[in-house]
Amino acid sequence: FTVENDVVMVEFPFKNGTNKIKVVSENALEEKTIQVRKLTALDFKTFDRLGINVGSHFYFVDSEHNTTFVPDQSYQQGFYGYMNGQVLNARKENHQGIPYNIKNTTSDPLFQTMLEGCTSYKVNIPKGQYRVRLFFVEPQIKPVENVYNLTNPSTETENKKQRIFDVYLNKQLVQKNLNLAAEYPEKYGVILAAIINIEGQEGLTVILKPIEGEPVISGILIEKIN
Repeated sequence: FTVENDVVMVEFPFKNGTNKIKVVSENALEEKTIQVRKLTALDFKTFDRLGINVGSHFYFVDSEHNTTFVPDQSYQQGFYGYMNGQVLNARKENHQGIPYNIKNTTSDPLFQTMLEGCTSYKVNIPKGQYRVRLFFVEPQIKPVENVYNLTNPSTETENKKQRIFDVYLNKQLVQKNLNLAAEYPEKYGVILAAIINIEGQEGLTVILKPIEGEPVISGILIEKIN
């Protein structure tokens, strides 16, 4: 096994269906059963929801929304991914995002990672009606709090950047002039939800139109209604 910073890294060759994992040490034993369903197409024939852990390289099992959010990726034809933007606070050791506890949610890891500067995110879902939830948090905090956190230089600035953007699902406006810092408390998880009808082969495009500064987004959850 690979050990780095007292953390053991193990890759498991999961297969479709039921996978059982047993971890044994000198004085402990842990067993888990994991159900795996590998996606070959976003046809919503064998599943009714898709969660994307935007800005993150790991899966997140979210009990709050009863969904396993899949890792993010750049756009791949026929699937999903970001068209632009960059991971917030990405570092070589794979640490990324913000280290703060997030208010208004129990799904902290989902909100703690995000893309910054992403204006277009595409998901090739088929024709139908869907409920779409978008997850946001403002990564900047007040300068007085930054004294106690030396791990995130990009969020440690006395001159907080203004961040205002419009949110669209395809051509449908979800919210105009979203300003997370002005409208919500600090480190506060925000979810915007809307129902959208997808026609033909257009798929879904989440558009974050910048008014001032760079947009951020932490997650996308898509549920098929009919």
